[in-house]
Amino acid sequence: MENNNITVLVKPTHRCNLNCKYCYEKEPREFYGDKLMPPEYIDKLLEVLKKGYSKVQLTWHGGEPLLAGEEWYDEVYKYINKHNSKKFEIKCSMQSNGYLYEKYKEMIKKYNINYSVSFDFLDDNCNRTISNNKSKLEENIFNNNIGTISVVNDSSKLIDTYNVLKEKYDNNIKAGGISFNVIFENKEFENKDILNKYIENWKQYLNYVFYDKDNKEFEERISIDFFKIVLGYKSVLCNHKECMKTFLCLDVDGWIYHCDRFWKPIFKFVNINEINYPTEIFTSENYKKMLSNHLDIKFKCSLECPVYDFCNSGCIADRNFKDDGTMSLNKNQCVINKELLIHCFNLVKNLSCEDVDKINPVIYKLIFDKGYLPLSECNNIEVIKDL
Repeated sequence: MENNNITVLVKPTHRCNLNCKYCYEKEPREFYGDKLMPPEYIDKLLEVLKKGYSKVQLTWHGGEPLLAGEEWYDEVYKYINKHNSKKFEIKCSMQSNGYLYEKYKEMIKKYNINYSVSFDFLDDNCNRTISNNKSKLEENIFNNNIGTISVVNDSSKLIDTYNVLKEKYDNNIKAGGISFNVIFENKEFENKDILNKYIENWKQYLNYVFYDKDNKEFEERISIDFFKIVLGYKSVLCNHKECMKTFLCLDVDGWIYHCDRFWKPIFKFVNINEINYPTEIFTSENYKKMLSNHLDIKFKCSLECPVYDFCNSGCIADRNFKDDGTMSLNKNQCVINKELLIHCFNLVKNLSCEDVDKINPVIYKLIFDKGYLPLSECNNIEVIKDL
């Protein structure tokens, strides 16, 4: 195989105990109903992957993965322990909504699961159907090193949310990291005024982060990643780097897709019960079709887009999926990524030496480590030619 490592999203169930208004899982949830993945599918998955990889990252996903129940995980981890070795290292993480953490926290610790939640700090009561243990969940996030993805639906609250969380960090309460996801698919964005206002609010937020000179160690991953990208660092997030052949999804019925958004039958590659080697995934007709489609999109972007080297044509999972099994660029994703990346690039480019001590220390360190010299200072350098 071309890579020694692979990440597989595993969806034990599509069921969920919440009904978040922005969730993209509603359609597959209705399609699959209460179906639960047979634990032996994990045994077969690992048997196949160990023939081509030395490391695998399993991410329990959903739906709400904890609804699979403790007995399911007990069975699954028998298979994981059976296959895990120095030559085939298996690590596990989980993306959860967090509301069952109290019930399953001992199981999470027992199996050393890197646990993350989706939790909307200021708007969780509005975006979800239950909120009776919101304060307890927030307490768990900050006391148990739980990483968090927050979908800030109201972009006017980005700065307020940032400040609330930064204060908790400054009070020495450590969590596993905070990430404010950018929304690309929103029907309201058909109104250009709403889309432009969303972008403008994100720009104001990025300005605020850039000039947050009193910040200590707090990092919100998405904003910092934007600055890392324009400074030439490799993105730590999958939406700005190549994921084909390094990322897969095992769905509840055993079918393998590229990632969790590709659940419709027209996008499936192979069934885990019908293959013996990972090469059978990547030589399947639908995989070759998707890869070719993906490369065509990347090539077109590389010719036309001024931020292609930063954006890498965006996240595959956020593209528009067609009924013939192909995909096209999400126009909102293009507009938002282009605007925000150029904005961050200009913030760094136009920074003067006099203003260096006015910026966020986290971003200052990124700039310093790259040996970056502001454009204003480059103009002052005298170039001497050998005569």
